[in-house]
Amino acid sequence: IFFYFHFRKKLRNGDYRKDSELQKKRSNLGLKLSKGSYILIGAFFVFILSSQIVGGIMVDIMIISIEIVGIALCSMGIVIFPEQLFTAYCKFKFKEFHIEE
Repeated sequence: IFFYFHFRKKLRNGDYRKDSELQKKRSNLGLKLSKGSYILIGAFFVFILSSQIVGGIMVDIMIISIEIVGIALCSMGIVIFPEQLFTAYCKFKFKEFHIEE
């Protein structure tokens, strides 16, 4: 129900119109990450490498961190997948609905 209102708000704000902010992100493949994101990704890989070197209790911490990342990815999939279904429906249902490919 929450995502219905979220998409409805985006639709009313014109986020799916040509030259909107969302379209600019999609044309850039959505790869604009903040510096913090790059730092976290790098830190995660350094953490994995250091755990392979040190071993021991670090293995347990690594497994827990991988589980947390997996849960986060599943949650993101739950949020993003309905939006993709919604945009696909609108793209084929309404001629004036614009999605840049």
